[in-house]
Amino acid sequence: HFVCQCLKNKKTLYIFRCFSDLFLLGLIQQPISVTDEEITEMVLFPMINEACRVLDEGVVARASDLDVATVLGMSFPSYCGGIMFWADTVGSKHIYLSLKKWSERYGSYFKPSRYLEERAMKGMPLE
Repeated sequence: HFVCQCLKNKKTLYIFRCFSDLFLLGLIQQPISVTDEEITEMVLFPMINEACRVLDEGVVARASDLDVATVLGMSFPSYCGGIMFWADTVGSKHIYLSLKKWSERYGSYFKPSRYLEERAMKGMPLE
């Protein structure tokens, strides 16, 4: 077992879980080599993927509703038109292929949604 780090204030003792799994610790300690563009994509593409899921599930009626929500609620740059509008400028196929590659490398967090896959394979926009 590895040493745990603890923080203590006057009222509460906070104990942070240790990583006793050597495999997991190895993954954490091995940095991956990515470009600035890939970092941006690794943050935004899962958000787009989740937006595709809520569209597919009928939680929202239109992609433009998500654009408004991201501009007003998340301060997504309005000059980009919102997350879904921006996604269409990037291209559904590029987003899908990137998520697919990352899901194979890094796990199911990046697994593309069915809606995104269908749109990408048909060459359709997300809006």
